[in-house]
Amino acid sequence: MKFWKNLLLLSGVLLSVSAFSQGRRNLVMFHDPVKECDTIVTHVRFLGEDSRKQQYEIGIRLEDGSERTFKAGEIYGYRNGRTRFFSRKLKVGDEVRNVILPRMYGADSVAVYLFIQDNGKRKYYVEVQKDSLLVPLADERNPDLVNPYLLAFLKGFPVAQNEWVAEFFDGLKPTVISFEKRHRVAHTGNPNHITRFRWGVRAGVGFSKAAVEPYDFGNKLLGFGGLFADIPVYESFSVRPEVVFYPYGFSSHQPNDVGEVYAVYNRKDVTGSLLACYTLRSFRGKWLPYAVLGPEFNFVMDKTLERSGRWTDEDGYTVLELKDIPQTKGMSVGITGGVGVEYILSHRHSLFFDVRYRHELEKEGVRGICFSVSFNL
Repeated sequence: MKFWKNLLLLSGVLLSVSAFSQGRRNLVMFHDPVKECDTIVTHVRFLGEDSRKQQYEIGIRLEDGSERTFKAGEIYGYRNGRTRFFSRKLKVGDEVRNVILPRMYGADSVAVYLFIQDNGKRKYYVEVQKDSLLVPLADERNPDLVNPYLLAFLKGFPVAQNEWVAEFFDGLKPTVISFEKRHRVAHTGNPNHITRFRWGVRAGVGFSKAAVEPYDFGNKLLGFGGLFADIPVYESFSVRPEVVFYPYGFSSHQPNDVGEVYAVYNRKDVTGSLLACYTLRSFRGKWLPYAVLGPEFNFVMDKTLERSGRWTDEDGYTVLELKDIPQTKGMSVGITGGVGVEYILSHRHSLFFDVRYRHELEKEGVRGICFSVSFNL
């Protein structure tokens, strides 16, 4: 009996990790311990319609049309698409049960499984050591609180010696995502994976140019300043809204055979940007490279174009002219993108250094490269 059980366990392992493809989809190779040969399995399904009963046995239909049934204690596991199912033990009330559960998260010998209780409600269990009973993710007495064993497990990692990392672990909620985020910090020992909302100030300088008919204004150094926020979305991705004040001042000198023309173009913008940010989490380092890309909306507060000319007329007299050319104010749209690096000063403060290219989409727009330094408060 033990011999056959071991063979069934072996077959379950093969079933979970083997794939077979000959132009057909959803085919897996199953080693049949009775026939002592490999068999193509065309269908894997749970027996019965009751979701609770589906956790205790599976049925497979072989290519020849015959069916076989395996109970939870007879197989190790199998794969259905991207979801892996494993045979595990857990305690339900006063009873220890063998069940087949889908794995919702797995890393570093820790896994989270989904179990459907007798009343039909979903419940999550965590495995922190092989061949042991699964631990409920939530406290048995209070489903809204996390199991105290799991919190003690996370705080047993060396990285939890940092007070602010321990505070992050204390925020553990009885959800798979909450556990996954904290376990990633624990098993990598990398507190850079802790994402949080941040905001601060941004300032810098840039070289910009503008084309305003009939003048082309070359690169001009300018300064700017504003505010930013960093809102975490998922793992290394965040959204970074910014509001920045840009004062522009351009000048142009165009000499000719009879004189010369000076033009001065001034403009003041309040620019709002909504950038997507991707940050590379360095291992135990304080330098985190990142890239940003997104649209920006320029609200033109003031815009003037002044032209002055001096030339000699046909009688040899010098003629001077000063003229204001009306400029339309309003809003314009642009795009900005760049790369940078974050330097972690402490768990609360960081410096951000980046270089970006800004491109206003209008024909008579401002374009250029800017360098900035940001500090989150």
